[in-house]
Amino acid sequence: MWNPLQFAVYGGHFEVVKHLIEKFKVNLGKTAPKSSAQGEGDVVNEDEKIEDTVFLLQIALVKEHNEIFEYLLEEFH
Repeated sequence: MWNPLQFAVYGGHFEVVKHLIEKFKVNLGKTAPKSSAQGEGDVVNEDEKIEDTVFLLQIALVKEHNEIFEYLLEEFH
């Protein structure tokens, strides 16, 4: 249930991340959160949690894609 931006962040494709956000004017407020539990079958994620709203940042941090992490921080302001 991931969107293309989430896959790009996971794969460390900085230019793709940047292109998707800038060219297509991606709304990070709608695309950055983790998918809802109903969409991915994740029973644990049925309640809204603050950490789910920064899912893209979590992916970049865990995968150590520092350039993407810093870029996303700037874009989230």
